[in-house]
Amino acid sequence: MGTLRVGTIRSCRLNDDARPPAYVLEIVLGPRMIAGVRSDVLVLGTATEDGSLVH
Repeated sequence: MGTLRVGTIRSCRLNDDARPPAYVLEIVLGPRMIAGVRSDVLVLGTATEDGSLVH
């Protein structure tokens, strides 16, 4: 089971090798050691009442 954490997107770049287009995100989730294991995250966004996106 996963956990829900809030982080800060530090950088975003287009992954030129991906099809369909995708982005590589560097997300700061706070100090956390994962013992050398790759960490995967799901990035969610939602629309506000005025239609703008919150990521």
